[in-house]
Amino acid sequence: MSTTTNTTLRADGVSIRFGGVQALNKVSMDANPGEITALIGPNGAGKSTMLGCMSGTLEQNEGSIFIGQSDVSKASPQKRAAMAMARTFQSPQLVTELTVREHVILAMRAGKQVRAGKLATTGSFILALIPFFSRGISQAEIASADVLIDELGLGKDRDKGPSDLTLGQRRLLEVALCLATDAKIMLLDEPSAGLDRAETEHLGEVIKALAKDRNITIVLVEHDLELVFAISSRVFVLDFGQLIDSGTPAEMRASKAVQTAYLGTVED
Repeated sequence: MSTTTNTTLRADGVSIRFGGVQALNKVSMDANPGEITALIGPNGAGKSTMLGCMSGTLEQNEGSIFIGQSDVSKASPQKRAAMAMARTFQSPQLVTELTVREHVILAMRAGKQVRAGKLATTGSFILALIPFFSRGISQAEIASADVLIDELGLGKDRDKGPSDLTLGQRRLLEVALCLATDAKIMLLDEPSAGLDRAETEHLGEVIKALAKDRNITIVLVEHDLELVFAISSRVFVLDFGQLIDSGTPAEMRASKAVQTAYLGTVED
């Protein structure tokens, strides 16, 4: 059994209901630093719901969520953000009026405010805009932002706004915003949605390198199984809110339970 660190993310027996619908039923999983842990399943399986429980935007009816040894089951999204958690969403959450560099500097400032307990969440860009525009940008902030922008391969686009970026570049920018908050745990919700094969492969290479080089805990919710099997260390599979299998990408590629969930009945 691996040693639990302060950036290990764990869910124990998580269940949540919406009215009469059991969206998750006693789901347990864990994600470790330096690894990409994927959560897959057909539409409606409960993947984004599980991400919501992990991030604190949804509160489970049963079970617990841990960051390291800390039980954060009742903790708000801002408390979890202060513990170095950040997430992306299926639709990029960007501000039209800001450049790539301004987005990153804004996220850097917002992250500091969250850790100081002065900002609702790292995703609360509107609240962060007031201090952002009320004082100038320092050369130190520009330098720090540019290092991160270059790392994500957006150096040539640092002065562009979101409308001038491809969808693949906007996805990379969202990852950059997570990193700018000094996140050690990243929850990525369908980051390859809408991307072509080349963009998807590039995004996958970037995410895999970040997990390894920065020792970040990454939970990846994704429909693109080719991407999942290429970059993940472990894969957890949901179907109708139940955890039906888990293991290495090779094991899940060969799993009859997984094949049945995606394709229907599989012949022996």
